[in-house]
Amino acid sequence: EDELCAGALAAYDAVIIRSATTLRADALSAGAAGRLRVVGRAGVGVDNIDVAGAHASGVTVVNTPSASTASVVEMTLALLFAAARNLPAAEH
Repeated sequence: EDELCAGALAAYDAVIIRSATTLRADALSAGAAGRLRVVGRAGVGVDNIDVAGAHASGVTVVNTPSASTASVVEMTLALLFAAARNLPAAEH
């Protein structure tokens, strides 16, 4: 966090983060003082980004709420098929 607040984001036009990364207003304004214009959140929601602080600094915040939908459906079906065929018990 200290690196971000010190302006590490200022060297980039955009940054993409995941759920474990938090971006506060001070880091966003330090980045906006340089080249930062867009923050992208890979996943649903933007609760880990200070959206008001981003907008105040002129940084656009976007996310990808349905990007992993197909993968989640595939995994769900695979687990349902595995349970139907009793595959977890076959391991023992």
